[in-house]
Amino acid sequence: MINNEFEIEKKSALDGWNSFCQNFEKRMVVSLRPEIFAKVATMLLADEQESVTTCEKLQEGIVEAGSSKSNFVTRKDIGLANADAEYHPLSIDPFKTTVRLFGKAVVAALSEKHNEGTV
Repeated sequence: MINNEFEIEKKSALDGWNSFCQNFEKRMVVSLRPEIFAKVATMLLADEQESVTTCEKLQEGIVEAGSSKSNFVTRKDIGLANADAEYHPLSIDPFKTTVRLFGKAVVAALSEKHNEGTV
């Protein structure tokens, strides 16, 4: 029963990650290649990251997408996209200025997708 509940939690966590990605694109008015979010997920699976590093990685994706808008990614953009997700996949520490994956279910879900090469 516990294993089944964790599988359900992982599904919600993955839905939350996908929701975060969609919210971020909508907020920044750009469509990013899935590989950009996969790179961010891989970084966060390795360890918590400075929020500026996460912003820079997402900014690279925006530049690569050829957006005509001058969209500069901020911690606020990441935070709002996370807050609007049904399941919050990120923890953004306002004092240490770091970003990390939030909870075992998010880590497990993204680890599985990473191992499959489908984050």
